[in-house]
Amino acid sequence: FFFSSRRRHTRLQGDWSSDVCSSDLAGVQIAALQVQGDQLQLNGVAMDPAAFRRVNGLQLLLGRSPLLQPDGVTVAKLSREKPTEPLAWQLTARFAALKPRQQAVVLEALQADGLARRLQVLQRAGVVP
Repeated sequence: FFFSSRRRHTRLQGDWSSDVCSSDLAGVQIAALQVQGDQLQLNGVAMDPAAFRRVNGLQLLLGRSPLLQPDGVTVAKLSREKPTEPLAWQLTARFAALKPRQQAVVLEALQADGLARRLQVLQRAGVVP
């Protein structure tokens, strides 16, 4: 999928270096996602113009997620065969060590109601504490 190009600024208060507009993410495609333990790996492509800026914007946005460790999102790989091709990228991140109750609070704050309900079902079934 491609990120929406709606104009919504997600600036951290007092941190002008991390000004990310969602239009910076338009043209970023996630092609694969892999989870191993507490490690997340995302692979995809970014389209020109400003492909590098788009990947940087995604990295900054993911770094703000309360579900990930604050400084744990890194660009692992950037490559391009020809200047006319999309930029291939790989990002890695580590999940934050949140207890299920904390996860539920974060999911509700993010308005991820469906995920919050699934977590509650798993808790009731005894799958997660």
